[in-house]
Amino acid sequence: MVRLLEEVMEDPEVLRDVRDNPTTFRFKEGALMTVTTVHRPPHVTLINHQDGTYSITGPLAQLMDTVATSLNFTYRVVTPPDGTFGTATPNSSWSGMIGQVTRKEAMIALAPYATTWERYQAVDYLHHITHDYASMLNGKGRPEINPWGFVFPLQPLVWAALLAALVVAWLAIVLMGTKPVGSGHLTRSTHLLFQYLRVLLQQNARLDMVGGRERVLVGGWLVVAMMVMWSYSGNLVSLLAVRHIPQPIQKMRDVADDSSQNIIIEPKTIMTHTFSIVKTGDVGSLAALGDVGRIKYVVSSELQCAAETMVSDGHHALITCKLCLIKIISDLFYKTGSRHWWSLGCTNTGWTITFLSTGRVAAPPPPSPSRSL
Repeated sequence: MVRLLEEVMEDPEVLRDVRDNPTTFRFKEGALMTVTTVHRPPHVTLINHQDGTYSITGPLAQLMDTVATSLNFTYRVVTPPDGTFGTATPNSSWSGMIGQVTRKEAMIALAPYATTWERYQAVDYLHHITHDYASMLNGKGRPEINPWGFVFPLQPLVWAALLAALVVAWLAIVLMGTKPVGSGHLTRSTHLLFQYLRVLLQQNARLDMVGGRERVLVGGWLVVAMMVMWSYSGNLVSLLAVRHIPQPIQKMRDVADDSSQNIIIEPKTIMTHTFSIVKTGDVGSLAALGDVGRIKYVVSSELQCAAETMVSDGHHALITCKLCLIKIISDLFYKTGSRHWWSLGCTNTGWTITFLSTGRVAAPPPPSPSRSL
């Protein structure tokens, strides 16, 4: 029967072999290591079998397999009851995977851990394998049809200027133009106003002009009206060709300022640790949402489900590492065929949550891992 790795490492002969042959050391009779992990794609995927056992796939699983083959040991996979990375409790113990490591229920916590001082005092870290940063996942808006969309090609100031120009040109032709014989003042003024409107609407217009001043006034109005309306027509075609999809969330501050928005984070992670110590800036504004019940906690194994059911409604934003969000978006696109999700990087906000040691394995390492790796 294969002995546990902890028992094997207490053998003086094994320790002597590690010291004398650090580059070629292998467990001669094998060993069994207990590894704890959680379902956290793309780093590690946890598979629950019908017999109650677990297996893992993904980059960290491949790394673990390589180490096991190199040192000649096997491992079994366990998972924490609360499904979290772990945090310190008031009685100085730890929860989650770190709790299992500190209680010696597992030797390695195989997960993308970020470094904190509290964790560093409780466990050891292996060498990092990648860097990552915080990012936010939002639901895209739905296409909107606005009945007043025909006024959007021009700004309100342009519409006001065009109306003022129409009034000025109309008054100028009324006051400076030649009044036909037998035509009433009101009838003539109304006729000229509608003719000017017909020019603006690009309809046939008939204006009887006698003097040179009238020709100049009408010609100037024709040039102004045609230039504006040609520009309006081109912009209107462009707007009608592209559907309007609102994207109200452009930065983290927008989530905090919008009372209808909530954020989703994983419990007992670097995110919750940062929220507990940062009280200013954009991150502080997000941390304050917990005081009004606008922070919801979802374990890592349920993040994709939360993105599909909660983030897609447009009232929730999921904050986690960038690689995880990329995996979630790709899986949801494969499953639904829709692109209703988009990620917003948080690096431009000054957020100092950077996963400098993402991919480290929190646990006391073997005395001398194979250098051939």
